[in-house]
Amino acid sequence: MPLRGAAFDSIGEMDDHLIHEINRVVMPGDMLIHAGDFAWQAGQVGHYRHRLSVRELLVACGNHDAASLVKYVSVMEHILFKKLGGHHFHIEHRPCLSWDKKQRGGTHVYGHSHGLFEDTLNMLWPGRRAMDIGVDHAFRMLGEWRPFSLDEVLHCIANPPLFEQCDMHADVGEGVREDHHVAE
Repeated sequence: MPLRGAAFDSIGEMDDHLIHEINRVVMPGDMLIHAGDFAWQAGQVGHYRHRLSVRELLVACGNHDAASLVKYVSVMEHILFKKLGGHHFHIEHRPCLSWDKKQRGGTHVYGHSHGLFEDTLNMLWPGRRAMDIGVDHAFRMLGEWRPFSLDEVLHCIANPPLFEQCDMHADVGEGVREDHHVAE
């Protein structure tokens, strides 16, 4: 992602920063839920996991996660279902339009799309009770490269941003962008 690439001088610097921020936000006795693509290089998985001071690491398998990741995490599934803070969560790497317990107030969290679709999805499906929990979206929402806390996710779901009416085809002249609200 260009914005993240510009924020750090190297992948090592970015990795160190993200691990530090995870350990700052998620306490040693806590559970970290990761929405996939935990490590680009399979050989780094154990190194990263050992540096995280969290009790449990649950991963919704991403398209860049190596099968060897399962050795280092508490749970690794394509879809995770968890009840957190009294709320039912459907955790998957990619965004969905429908998810488990959606009709009964269930919440869907995901990664994969780096926050690029949030404005469009929120505009098309107001009150959808879903959000991207990846670090790129956290930076966009919170101004920091770090994970969301459960309280922040619940707050964002309960208080979605308001959007101006816009022309969905405004970018057709140069080719359609994935999400025309995202600043580059």
